[in-house]
Amino acid sequence: MTSLIDRGIAAGALRGVTIALLTLPLGGCVLDRVLETHRQLCDVRPPQVVVAASGIGYRVDFTRPTLTKDDVLWLIGLSPTRIADTPDGPRLVYTASPLDRALPRAGTLSTELVFRDVGGVPKLAATVPPERVASLVPREIVDAVIATVCHPEVSFTPPGARFDLAQVPPAAYPDEARIVAQLGPPHFRDGTNFGYRFCLEPCDPAARPIATFVYATADDGSLRRATLAYFRYQLDIDRVTRTATLALRLP
Repeated sequence: MTSLIDRGIAAGALRGVTIALLTLPLGGCVLDRVLETHRQLCDVRPPQVVVAASGIGYRVDFTRPTLTKDDVLWLIGLSPTRIADTPDGPRLVYTASPLDRALPRAGTLSTELVFRDVGGVPKLAATVPPERVASLVPREIVDAVIATVCHPEVSFTPPGARFDLAQVPPAAYPDEARIVAQLGPPHFRDGTNFGYRFCLEPCDPAARPIATFVYATADDGSLRRATLAYFRYQLDIDRVTRTATLALRLP
């Protein structure tokens, strides 16, 4: 049973990216819906879970919604910043602000989970990660993450699932100037590393940041390494070895 749960699915953003399904002791009905969504992503052709371009970023569309709002809230384990009611169903909005409250609130990030009423039950129809963050993750890496999620018996428990980045063209990676243009002035610097920390509104100073992005660049500003932690998952990108690792962020 554990190996089945470990397989999980990428439901959002990430890194995300995307909302991550966790390695937890799932109840029978919830587990059935998790595994069905995984099947829609990995086994059904054409896939019923689709990553689509959206502005400068992307979104994940669930063409056959399966996970309920209660499923998603339980799997994330965090209350949304707000819930917007629409004629088609509710939207859960998770808004993250710079952890340092002295920084401008204009640097907030929002992830939206879009639900559609199916037989009177709100079910997940789309996830929309922050556009500015999604635009910094090459589509080739998104595709590689999906392939890793779909690999039989893969486990995301630390140290995580490692995969190859040899097919990602150098020009697809953002450099320091592009990162700063999208995310604003870095929240911190440490030698050649710089990064950003965000908390989920309303921010609890004692809580772990919901998002931490750390980048290491060369003298010319080109990206060498990145650690992208968002919600429950962490993606480590290493251009030097041309590999990446996707892992759960344990409590």
